[in-house]
Amino acid sequence: STAPESFSPGSEGTIKIALKSEAKVELKDVRVRLDVSPSALPFAPANGTSTRKIAVIPAGGSAELEYSLRSSPDAAPGLYKATLELSYYDRLGKSYSRNETVGLTVATDPEIEVSAESELRSSATRGTVVFKVVNGGLGEVKLLSARLGSSPGQYRVLSPAYQYVGTISSDNYETVEYEIFVEQNASSPLVFPLQLSFKDPSNRRYSREYRPSIEIFTPDELVTLQYQGRGGIGAFEIILGLLLLFLLYKFVWPIVSNALRGNGNGK
Repeated sequence: STAPESFSPGSEGTIKIALKSEAKVELKDVRVRLDVSPSALPFAPANGTSTRKIAVIPAGGSAELEYSLRSSPDAAPGLYKATLELSYYDRLGKSYSRNETVGLTVATDPEIEVSAESELRSSATRGTVVFKVVNGGLGEVKLLSARLGSSPGQYRVLSPAYQYVGTISSDNYETVEYEIFVEQNASSPLVFPLQLSFKDPSNRRYSREYRPSIEIFTPDELVTLQYQGRGGIGAFEIILGLLLLFLLYKFVWPIVSNALRGNGNGK
């Protein structure tokens, strides 16, 4: 058994091994080694060595051993198999050995973030909202599905509410799109209660609601934004323009004027 039941990446825990002798004679010089040395195993002994020794186990008796383990900080969630090596002698000095498999689990809560993007800018319009689902955790999420419901007075969902996304690996993302109609009297921001259901690498089921949003604007606000988007003239630009006109009048125009008069006299 392990305590806790599963290891978080970079955490420390203990594993307890219970031994029971079914022999009718005592067993001597019992050695138990927990092998976590393979490179595929993200574990290391946290305290002491991986080998334990028991001088004697009486006939039909039992013993319990405990190991302290630490998981690697970048351990990927999943089930790992460690080898338990046992060796011992009977009272006549005959040696015995056997190997057993011990399962160690690394688990971490999925870290999902959701954002929304859309070309929608005002009420009484129809358009697409794109939700970006980012997996920022150490393990993949799988069998992910999304469900978006309508919000009375705000928007209506025109496309199917349920959509299947699939698997998102660690440090990656997927998108899901919905066609919506923004109601006439909708207020800003539009908040979308997006329900996500998925499983982690240990097949634990999760269901979480996220509330990404987008801004919409009134007709007056849109006019202002479009004007600014075209590059509205500010005070600095006006002053700079006046200064250029002054310099042209002060220095350039006299030269041009003299040149024109000279050409006139030459005629």
